[in-house]
Amino acid sequence: MRNPLAVRASPLEGEGIPREIYVRPYLLAISASAFIGGTLSLPSFQRTYGLDAASDSMKANLSSNIVSTFQGGAFFRCASSFLVAERFGRCPTLILAAITFSIGAALQMIGRLDFLYVGRALTGWGVGSSAMILPIYVSECSPALIRGRLVGTFEVMLQAALVCGFWVNYGVNKNISPEGNMQWHVPVAVQFVPAGLLVIFMIPMIESPRWLVLKGKLQDARKNISWVRNLPQDHAYVDREMSMIEVAIEHEISSTGQKGNWR
Repeated sequence: MRNPLAVRASPLEGEGIPREIYVRPYLLAISASAFIGGTLSLPSFQRTYGLDAASDSMKANLSSNIVSTFQGGAFFRCASSFLVAERFGRCPTLILAAITFSIGAALQMIGRLDFLYVGRALTGWGVGSSAMILPIYVSECSPALIRGRLVGTFEVMLQAALVCGFWVNYGVNKNISPEGNMQWHVPVAVQFVPAGLLVIFMIPMIESPRWLVLKGKLQDARKNISWVRNLPQDHAYVDREMSMIEVAIEHEISSTGQKGNWR
């Protein structure tokens, strides 16, 4: 069955590459990110965690611990997520990252320091995993001619999320009373938005064709290339891309002696 979003095939002049393959991959460049720096300075947050009565050195220590806990979670997950993605696939790894991120965000809203540390570590875990696997997934599902553009779009969106984090904290500081917890709950709750979007968009997405070829699932790989390119499975472009993936993997096996990292 043809993809309902597909449009009539029409090769680009001089290239022999169908125009349809450029449509769908832009849906893949979606990212999640977290922000904490502005939240630490909110009066309501400082009151909840006792920072308003703490010494300058204690404030500095607590702030650095909160930030470094996130970075530690991101580091360790980034170092291990590729192995998980090689074993179980790109899509399940990304969905798990978003769910872990959401759990971490929920723990941060409880208002206790121990839960805050655990929540920050879990959100770091989610960000580290998505930051590692999303560019790989995008590149493996993208046409070669726009692969760099799409991976660059991921980085642009990541930086845009950080800018949005600043303005969210600025807005709540100016417009929400510091007397209650709502002032710092809002910027923490905003973290659910990118995580939720990542889950929603990843559930209907196809698995990486390259990963499927690595696992010997050639028919599934062909089907997914056909879907993401909006072309029939017997189209010459699909045949050519399948051949390119198989040649690349054969070269990888001949060079390293194994298929990926985990069998």
